[in-house]
Amino acid sequence: MLIYETGEGVLDRMKMFTGISKFNEEFTIQQAPGTTFEIPILDGEIHIFAVSERTPSYYDLCIADAEQKTSCFQSKNTFKGLTHSGDVNMGRMLLQHIKVSSDLDETARAVFVSGYQYNK
Repeated sequence: MLIYETGEGVLDRMKMFTGISKFNEEFTIQQAPGTTFEIPILDGEIHIFAVSERTPSYYDLCIADAEQKTSCFQSKNTFKGLTHSGDVNMGRMLLQHIKVSSDLDETARAVFVSGYQYNK
């Protein structure tokens, strides 16, 4: 089944980041159930992540709001209750993640992935 294989591949990549103890055998990957969904907030835990190879190019995980403010690899604390990790490199792999805390407000935000230096 494709979803299982993709999830397992992502989990294997995540485990390369040994400094993040959350990525272990007990960590599970769940496919988003729709274009919008709710998740429980576990204060200060990783809720959203992207992991990719850095070559030939890579991508940035970002958050944006309706006022066009963004939080990406250098803007780590743009939004109250959301903390971006910045670039976490391990060999040729890149991980970026977002932690959510309980002081997050009800403002709608979009999570997206942007091509680095105008790469598609």
